[in-house]
Amino acid sequence: MHKFILLAIGFVLLMTTASVGLDGGQDFDFVEGSSGTTPLSFQLNSEYVGQHPRLFFTWDEVPLLQEKMYDTHAAIWDRIYMEAEDQLAQPFPTQPPDDATFNFFRDEGTRLLSLAFACVLDESDRYCDPTVERLMTHASWPVWDQNDERGLGHAHMLLGNALAYDWVHVWLDDDERATIQESLRRQGQKLYEASTNAHRVWWHASYFQNHFTSLNSALGLAGMVLAGDVPARLCDITPAAANVNMRQGPGTNFEIADLLPFGETATAVLLVESRENDDNWWLLDNDLYVAARVVNLVDENCSPSAAPEVWAEQAAEQFAISQEFLNGIGDGSWHESIPYQDYMLSMSLPFLFNLRRLSGEDLFPHTYLQNYPDWRLYNLLNNGDFILSYGDFGKDWQTGFAPFAIVRFAANEYDDPIAAWTAERLAATATSGEKSSFAVFEFFYYDPTLQPEPPVDKPLSYVSEDLEAVIWRTGWDDDALVFGLKAGPLGGRFGFDTFVSEQAPWSPPCRETGCQLNIDHDHSDAGTFYLFRNNEWLVPEFVQWGQVDTPFHNTLLIDGESQYRPPPNHFHFFSEDFAGSDAFLRQVVDGTQFNYAVADLTGSYKQIDDLQEIARHVVFVRPDYFVMLDTIRADEPHYYQWLIHFEDSVAIEESWFRGQSAGGQLIGVDVAAAADNDMWTEDAALPRAVIAKPFDMTDARLATLLYPTTQDEWASRPVMTTQEDTGESILLRVTQNDGRFDDIIINYGQPEAPVQIGAYTTDADLAIVRHDQSGNIDSVYRSYNGCVLEAQSPTATSETCNAGLFEVTT
Repeated sequence: MHKFILLAIGFVLLMTTASVGLDGGQDFDFVEGSSGTTPLSFQLNSEYVGQHPRLFFTWDEVPLLQEKMYDTHAAIWDRIYMEAEDQLAQPFPTQPPDDATFNFFRDEGTRLLSLAFACVLDESDRYCDPTVERLMTHASWPVWDQNDERGLGHAHMLLGNALAYDWVHVWLDDDERATIQESLRRQGQKLYEASTNAHRVWWHASYFQNHFTSLNSALGLAGMVLAGDVPARLCDITPAAANVNMRQGPGTNFEIADLLPFGETATAVLLVESRENDDNWWLLDNDLYVAARVVNLVDENCSPSAAPEVWAEQAAEQFAISQEFLNGIGDGSWHESIPYQDYMLSMSLPFLFNLRRLSGEDLFPHTYLQNYPDWRLYNLLNNGDFILSYGDFGKDWQTGFAPFAIVRFAANEYDDPIAAWTAERLAATATSGEKSSFAVFEFFYYDPTLQPEPPVDKPLSYVSEDLEAVIWRTGWDDDALVFGLKAGPLGGRFGFDTFVSEQAPWSPPCRETGCQLNIDHDHSDAGTFYLFRNNEWLVPEFVQWGQVDTPFHNTLLIDGESQYRPPPNHFHFFSEDFAGSDAFLRQVVDGTQFNYAVADLTGSYKQIDDLQEIARHVVFVRPDYFVMLDTIRADEPHYYQWLIHFEDSVAIEESWFRGQSAGGQLIGVDVAAAADNDMWTEDAALPRAVIAKPFDMTDARLATLLYPTTQDEWASRPVMTTQEDTGESILLRVTQNDGRFDDIIINYGQPEAPVQIGAYTTDADLAIVRHDQSGNIDSVYRSYNGCVLEAQSPTATSETCNAGLFEVTT
């Protein structure tokens, strides 16, 4: 059996020319295994053999579930009940519409979950009869996806119908069971062929794309539902007119190994698409292949399929790859966007949960999942949004796939009371919708005995090492100020580095094996930032699927160009397309009174050959304001534009942009040396402001002050001036309305020796010297990599230290 599985998985080939074969065709490398993983076997534990339901619960466990539905799980049951009632109130399509998209099929499959689960818990014809009706209707549909594409629509139909069949098994008569089993066998085999790439699909080795685990999860769940109930189906074939060549692979480029004489039969186990052309080939039970066009099926209605246990094994092998990748990411983040991450995990957990439950095989990415609640906690905003609003998604996606269910799972799995608190906060902001059927899974993940604890002692600074992003908060209360900065490479750090270096678990060369670092949902947004306070966005981005280009983000344009992306016609196969294109966090310093981050964005503009460096420095002087310094070095003149978006409106007042949000909230952006720059506003999907440097500049520096305030306090805002810029260091002064001022020194040139600038001498990357209204030094903050800070006036101070963070109040 494992040999058959490995051969099927080996069809990931995108062939390359080697030598001339027997028929004048091409020979190609043949790859066993999509990523070198060890084959996994699936076997039901004995207590589940022949039993339905078996996924998530057995019939003996139903009374306990019924107790929970009106007690500890009442709130979750209410969402399931309302979703089931909503389905009963809507007309049920007896056939897919002619213009049905994958969303139609996705919703049809998902909606079965709430109806079937309500049937089990309520045990009434009100829910059971329509569940059976829908199962039988779906079984009559020949295709379960738009154009029979074997994508997300197919996966949701297979997942929903398989689980519903398992759960309402007792309400089905023998004929209904046989009909639904045959439908699941036929549709499950289609997805199995896609997963093994016997049927060519783009996602079969797209390990960093949400389709990969979502579709394999549906395949694995269907395999576990039908395991032991449905045997493998083999089909006899016979030559149509003459002896037929049996080859070592699916194409005339493979060597002839034997002949199938005219009049004799052979047993076919799988239909495989050729990589040469559009021909199909039968894989025989002797591991050889014959062209489908030169043979006939003995029974023309026969369609072969693997045993459902093999589907589950195939899914498990793919999840073993995913486990390695996700644990490599480690910090719980995901490059496509948070909603796509929620979708991927919501689809994945049911398979992993039941694989461990039914067979004892644990493929959970525990490192990743254990860190996921912190990722969601620090991103959490009190209106249900998240501060790092990067990548593709729509506002209506944010709670559609019940991310709180994922956090509940992690809270339960890892005994994490703060995760339980995070889940409660996420659930409180949830919106209803057709995808609320996923609350069924939450019913099994939730542990009511785990008491939520607020994150009162958690640090207010967070770094995502894989996304290379920072989040800085002033607290956990509803009026907290929250800042986010994103700087990492396309695909995230682990995916990017392992792909570029062609390390395992990739199966290089990907142009031949079909593996790809799919970044279609990533945006060209390195260096973008966000700001939120008191239920309102101060610095947002336009949230919409497909807004990939740099002008939609709060970052920099050079010569009007978006940041680099690999050529679209290379389909993410070529590691060299990505090499050298990564942005990264060069430095992060988190003190109690300030935060400092440096994002090196140079690689994001890889297409600009003469660009030497572009870096974004951000200083947060808690809790009042942010200073942003962008430094650019190039060999040739360029045109630099600095972009920022606002929630409601923006206007120019002298050297300031005045950004308006609801509730009287404002964000002011003061431009240092405004007279040396062009400033304007633009009408866009969100109001946009632009600062531009002259066309003829090679090196450039742009300093801005970001000051969150209110309409009532606008008149008392501070001002920022450039005191000195040496070409290696800059001294900025932020002066408050009452006369207090802060001197901020940024050694952006990373000098090796102490630099004298203004009244100061320092070798620190960053130094902040706070002065009272009389000009006396009040506090000194200094970042890493420096040991010297001397100030001669207006009052003297001299500090030397071991390199590291230094904060003192005099």
